[in-house]
Amino acid sequence: TGAEATKFAVVYKNGVKHSVEDELILPDYAIVYPPFTYNNSPYLTACTGIDALAQAIEAFWSKNATVESKEYAIKAIQLLWQQLPQLVHNSTPQLRNEVAEGAYWAGRAINITKTTAPHAYSYAFTSDYGYPHGHAVALTLPFFIALNGNDELYALLQTNRDNCMSDMVAYLQQIDIDCNLKNIDIDAVLSKVNIQRLANNPINITNEIVQQLREYLRIIK
Repeated sequence: TGAEATKFAVVYKNGVKHSVEDELILPDYAIVYPPFTYNNSPYLTACTGIDALAQAIEAFWSKNATVESKEYAIKAIQLLWQQLPQLVHNSTPQLRNEVAEGAYWAGRAINITKTTAPHAYSYAFTSDYGYPHGHAVALTLPFFIALNGNDELYALLQTNRDNCMSDMVAYLQQIDIDCNLKNIDIDAVLSKVNIQRLANNPINITNEIVQQLREYLRIIK
């Protein structure tokens, strides 16, 4: 997922997920060896791939973005967006290699910018309901692409402002990420947002936006 190129890690304390950040976590060298992923299952591929893609997208729009991080984010999106759906259903060494490289560049990007709202709202989906991390991030990603995106990002994702949300939901269906939120207490999940990650979002998340997100999650539920 690109974690090998970041200064971040995750710990659980009393069942609650927390982020840890320290320069000592960042390795001096990262060896990205795609054959380690060649036998990954389709679902694991989808979850880790969409996490990397989300990191690239969030780095693109993060309020902490720099010229360098944006360059990495664009490179990552170009190596992930079209390749991931193909890889989930028809794994080949070439696709694995490209997605592994894309994930690396996504890690390089968020190492500068940190993640934003989709990651901030993912924590309780994982800690309370057991969603794998990438799947958890994907659940709010279409909503925030519509909220945070711009024409340059939409061009990279081959969509537009009017259709970006529905196109992203269709993309998740294409990689077999289930967005049907049965038996989920949406209000409880939204109340457990990670404030540190949310602070990096380019648009301030007001109560009105949270209500819109709540309605979006109820629709896909």
